[in-house]
Amino acid sequence: MIKFFLKYFIYNGDSKTFKNSFLLPFSTILIGSFVILLSFAIMDGFSSKLYSTIYFFDKGHSLIVNKKILNSKNSNNTKKLINFLKQHDYYYNSYEERVMFFKDYKNTYVGKVFGLYDMNDFLENNFLILKDEVIFDQNNKYCIIGYDKYISTDYNLGDEIKFVSFSDFYNLNSFPNRDYTVVNSIKTNISNYDNSLFLPYDSVLFNKNIFLKINLNRQINDDHMLMINTHYNEGVKIFDKLDKFSELFSAIEFEKISYVLFGIFIVLISSIMLMGYNITSIFRNLKALALIETLGISKKHISIIYLLYSTILGFIGFFVALLIVSIIISLDKYFLIMDYIFDPNIYFNFDLSLNYSTILFTFFLNTLIIIISTIIPIYKISKLDIIDSLKFRV
Repeated sequence: MIKFFLKYFIYNGDSKTFKNSFLLPFSTILIGSFVILLSFAIMDGFSSKLYSTIYFFDKGHSLIVNKKILNSKNSNNTKKLINFLKQHDYYYNSYEERVMFFKDYKNTYVGKVFGLYDMNDFLENNFLILKDEVIFDQNNKYCIIGYDKYISTDYNLGDEIKFVSFSDFYNLNSFPNRDYTVVNSIKTNISNYDNSLFLPYDSVLFNKNIFLKINLNRQINDDHMLMINTHYNEGVKIFDKLDKFSELFSAIEFEKISYVLFGIFIVLISSIMLMGYNITSIFRNLKALALIETLGISKKHISIIYLLYSTILGFIGFFVALLIVSIIISLDKYFLIMDYIFDPNIYFNFDLSLNYSTILFTFFLNTLIIIISTIIPIYKISKLDIIDSLKFRV
């Protein structure tokens, strides 16, 4: 039976070659599955690296605090809110930001400055260029400069920066300033951070700031949410997604969907091709099918054979594609293949990532499309008449 199956569907013993009815659908299924799997591996790897890079500083769950409103009734409300979040293990970090002038002995620059409430925790991230321990002065007058800002200015590590901030736009002579020492540089490949400067929060430099951002480790539960809304409703807005980079994440998802649709299109071509070959096979082998039926093999079993052939073809194409993609992922770990395609100086230096949900999605998608493409040939078999088939008439 296996020999008959191979001879009838897969291998041409006379020419010693695979049948076109097997080879072409197999090739398109393989290519379609490969495109879907590799696209997911690239985009998931890229987005995972991007998420982890952004989440070193900003989190998906956060609070935006209007200090002017929050502290209008009690000047300690901001501190109380932060202590409450720390007490219930929600707190990750908090900062204020504003654009400031900063200058050395001969040049003046402008850039975004982050005033961090928890600078010591920030110093433990993996994106700092210098990994050696740095000794700071007792007054915490130190700052970290983003890599892009570092290479576009004349600053070197150890230099002093004078930060200048407008305190009152109605009185432009009032310019509070502070001197800070550059102790490190941070490189994330995200311009929002690499073009910025980071320093311990300074109430003088940020004295006209209204908004404070508090990043959370996790989503606030309903009871604690009710408590925050009850006590701080007017001064606090709660966010459950990273709005600052939402467009970037949406673009990644859109590109992922585009590649997947392209892969699905190839698989659909394969299924249509397979359906055509199956129908052609039925018409070309009408007498053989009729003789098989006279030997006691029912139309139902013949239909199952065709369904089995299509399913096996889809399985083989999918698993060969999965094997190739797995080999590429393994080679990339040792030889950094993706670096030749995505320059790490422009993009992220990321690893390919293929999760089980992607594999299962591609597998079931292939199986579903192949089964659907076999329905019409099976219907044709169910309508065959033995006498007409033996006379080569349908």
